[in-house]
Amino acid sequence: MKKILKILIGISLLFLLIGAVNATDNLTKQSTVQDKKIDTSDSYNGKPIIWEDQSSQVSKNDQKTVQKTNTKQIKCKVKTHDIKRSQGKNIQFAVWVKDNKNKPVDNLKLKLKRVYKGHSYTSYIRTISGEGIKFYSKLGSGKHKIYITSANPKYKVSATSTITIGNGKLYYVGLKIRNPNSYPAHKKGITAYYTFGGQSNPGVYATVDGRSSSDGYIHKKIVSAMFYFKNNKNSKLITKKVKGQTNIYVSTAYYHLINGYTPVYAKVWYTPYNR
Repeated sequence: MKKILKILIGISLLFLLIGAVNATDNLTKQSTVQDKKIDTSDSYNGKPIIWEDQSSQVSKNDQKTVQKTNTKQIKCKVKTHDIKRSQGKNIQFAVWVKDNKNKPVDNLKLKLKRVYKGHSYTSYIRTISGEGIKFYSKLGSGKHKIYITSANPKYKVSATSTITIGNGKLYYVGLKIRNPNSYPAHKKGITAYYTFGGQSNPGVYATVDGRSSSDGYIHKKIVSAMFYFKNNKNSKLITKKVKGQTNIYVSTAYYHLINGYTPVYAKVWYTPYNR
């Protein structure tokens, strides 16, 4: 019986020894394979390659996408005006810009492109302040189209304006003057009438009233006017010529009433006007 136990113990030890040898051999093989991978796949000139963290790269790209999506242009309101002016005069061109909260935009660079005769153009860069942009230029006769955009991509600015330069000649209009109880004579933006008093001093008037225009300013300047007075008894005519008086809202030629005469006609000379 003792011999049998010794034989069984010997067999068990033999199996344990064989298992240990096999485990050691497997570990050696795995180590060799890993070493080969480092040498052949993940190395260059004997140096290990450091791969980028793909998850962090995706995160950065996502952040850029979010930033681009959230970056929106601020749409601005632009105020400017069309200009009519005689040739040889300095043009004062003005632009005002407000943001989407109706606040004036300061230190914003604007691109002003002036197109003349449909093809010739000049570009300007002007920095706007809370008081807007104002600059002066002498231009040739004809129409000049002004395109206004922003030089800063953060702000969306888009507007156009037209500068019309006359040839320097005076324009003329004739109007029959009606009695004060009738609707005043009106032609080409000029009104002629007379009054015995009330809101205005007694007299005969030729006027351009900008308060009735779309932007509230005049675009014609009365240079002079000749009023015709008819004698109430013998119908003889006399004339009185006067110079016009102008501000940015009203341009007027005026002469007082003459006893025994009634104003019947007015000749008015005017030019385009820019404030």
